[in-house]
Amino acid sequence: MRFGFIVIVLLTFTGCDYTERFASGRLSGDVSPTPTDWSLLDSTMLVQLETNPKKPYSVNIWGVGIGSNYYVAAGEASEADWANHIERNSAVRLRIEERIYLLDAHRVKDIKELVGVTTAFRNKYGGTQEWVDTAWVYRLTSRIESNEI
Repeated sequence: MRFGFIVIVLLTFTGCDYTERFASGRLSGDVSPTPTDWSLLDSTMLVQLETNPKKPYSVNIWGVGIGSNYYVAAGEASEADWANHIERNSAVRLRIEERIYLLDAHRVKDIKELVGVTTAFRNKYGGTQEWVDTAWVYRLTSRIESNEI
């Protein structure tokens, strides 16, 4: 948890949004089967998310694994390029360590599910994550490889 806090503090003082600060293109790594339980990978503080299949765009981002689903959230969603990409095309690639997972992103609107996700974000990254209360939250689920981006 300290690492995540240090990253946010440093980027706050430099005036940068951590998710957009290190945006790049297509992610490299070995494509792996989607885990049936993300808990073994949930200790990774920053993951990389690739959106926009026609012109790949990837960002470093926070995420939480809850059972068979992995979640990411955009605090200033209307200003986050990656979130706007997902609204147009749900196909994403997630990299954790050197593994790539082919996934679809679905915006979560169910209040009960959102409460569970925001609680998981607070538990993983610290208790004062108010931004998740108004964030656009996306559930990442397995995608058929024929739709690969």
